[in-house]
Amino acid sequence: MGKVHQKNGFEYKCERSNYGGHWEVYWYYKPLNQKIFLPYSCINKEKTLKVDLEKHLSEPEKALNDYSLALTRASNIELAEEQLRKAREHFDYVYSPEFDLRGNNPNRETRARERARFDLYSAENALDTAIKYTNILKTITD
Repeated sequence: MGKVHQKNGFEYKCERSNYGGHWEVYWYYKPLNQKIFLPYSCINKEKTLKVDLEKHLSEPEKALNDYSLALTRASNIELAEEQLRKAREHFDYVYSPEFDLRGNNPNRETRARERARFDLYSAENALDTAIKYTNILKTITD
């Protein structure tokens, strides 16, 4: 974890990971009075840079609103459980014997199964994160 920086009532930091010789940089931010760092990424760019996050934080009202919406969405356990249920149903269907994607593309079923496995993994992580964030938020209010 990198150094924690401050700007306009927010803290932000980056995390670097090396995947097969390729470095990925992830940015996280939070208001000073919060305990949870949330990820930040630019929607219209492939790579999010420090300059992009600082530009976002230069409008503190908008950044706080975006943070609040993202935290509400990330800590919604009911939504995460519903997404997990749908991902499990889709995973079971894709791995069932009656699943057959006809056509001239031999790898189509393999890619569909890989995608279903990834979606299930993501849904499980989203539920774990929602539970963790809810517990942190409960300790703050208690």
